[in-house]
Amino acid sequence: MKTSIAGLGPKTEFAIVTGVAFGLFILNGARHLLFAYGRPAITASHLHGLIIFEVVTFSGLCWFLRKRNWTAERVGATASVSDVLVGVGVGVMAYVAFLATWMLAALSMPGAVASLSAPTLVGGRLDLLTVLLVSIVNPVFEETFLCGYVVTALAPGRSAATAVSVSVGIRVLCHLYQGPLAVGIVPVGLVFAWYYVRTLRLWPVVIAHAIFDFVALVGYT
Repeated sequence: MKTSIAGLGPKTEFAIVTGVAFGLFILNGARHLLFAYGRPAITASHLHGLIIFEVVTFSGLCWFLRKRNWTAERVGATASVSDVLVGVGVGVMAYVAFLATWMLAALSMPGAVASLSAPTLVGGRLDLLTVLLVSIVNPVFEETFLCGYVVTALAPGRSAATAVSVSVGIRVLCHLYQGPLAVGIVPVGLVFAWYYVRTLRLWPVVIAHAIFDFVALVGYT
């Protein structure tokens, strides 16, 4: 098996990793958008399943990528004390980009933006432990593969802009359940991916994402 895994081509490897990591999210997001938009997409049971899925899938894909000679150093997953402060800064930049995008949209298309009613994304109350676990597991999972793997895998043979665009595109597809509001994922994804391209540091992006997730969910505890 080790020989067969090592013999896979880069395109096959990319398809396996992105398909396993994000295929189910994209399908479920599209299903919710088409058939259940307006209903809560996030519940306590959903988050429990998400944690289990991401832990199991993360472990399996890390095993697969180690067989393919990927290392933590290759994706910039070596940590330093400064990553926490830098991560907060990246989070602030991403939030500013998010607000700026919606302000520009409101100025250029006031009617369209005003007509968007935010769907009820969270149903019921969430316990604090679940929110804390999700705010750790989900950022590690998403950024390891959306930035650490996708950008690193594509950058050598393509431009940085292409690698960033693919990363952002997958990120938006994974959030289709938010409907038109998923557009707000674009500026956040751009900041995360461009920071990673410029620095090849993964942990600040993970920390910034963790802040976003925690702030978005803690109000429902």
